[in-house]
Amino acid sequence: IREEPIVVLVINMLAAAVLVSCIFTGIAVGDSLSDNNIPPLLCTFLISLGTSAVGGFKLIALFLAVEQFIAVTSMSHYAIMSRWVQRMVGLAWLFITVHTSFGISCHLLGLDTVVEFDRRMFGIDNHICNCRYETVTSLFHFTLEIFTFCFSFATCVLLTYTAVQGIKQERRISRG
Repeated sequence: IREEPIVVLVINMLAAAVLVSCIFTGIAVGDSLSDNNIPPLLCTFLISLGTSAVGGFKLIALFLAVEQFIAVTSMSHYAIMSRWVQRMVGLAWLFITVHTSFGISCHLLGLDTVVEFDRRMFGIDNHICNCRYETVTSLFHFTLEIFTFCFSFATCVLLTYTAVQGIKQERRISRG
């Protein structure tokens, strides 16, 4: 069963979800133990990795939708997916790695954080002293929101289309 493409994708989706949970739990524990004194670069790395893993989770969900689409519409599902499943897994983890690196790069370039943006644009002065998403750059969060929206939207559209195709195919089969 480990060789089934859907199982590989689900295991990777689970790995991304566990990564998110472990990182944010680790941040909370680290904040508590260090008296809210996690170094800014480490905080940026952890928040960037955790939130990028959320984006990776959404990308893997899209790949699962692609797998279901191929299963419903193609007679050679296993042949296609056995060639592509490793690439899909690699792309998801590449996304997580590249987007995390992007978050760190934004931090090193000194771009506005969410707190600084709120202060500059809206006059809101949040005094955040612990490691939270507001301490990471606005540009990083904006790009993550765009990716997350696009991955989620594409997943919904593809799953809906796949369901319609599946219903049509089931009706054709039941007719004879």
